[in-house]
Amino acid sequence: MADAALTVKLTPYTARKLAAAAKASGLAPERLAAMMLETELFDRSDFEWANGNPGDPLPPLDLAEPTYAWEDIKAEVRARLAEGKRRRA
Repeated sequence: MADAALTVKLTPYTARKLAAAAKASGLAPERLAAMMLETELFDRSDFEWANGNPGDPLPPLDLAEPTYAWEDIKAEVRARLAEGKRRRA
């Protein structure tokens, strides 16, 4: 497999599904199968990332303004929405 060519035998079911998906996407079945394999086999740890691994969790947000539970502000939000509707009418 030095030239990256590979022959894969598909079941009739898989061949039908691949053909239908390829037709719907406008790709050749071979190209779609290669893309699907690349996606399935991709491993972030195989690469060095300039700004850190994109799979690492993000740090917690440091919000400058406080946040509130919906139950605590629901009445005020609904009142403001109602006031906005009255002004437009």
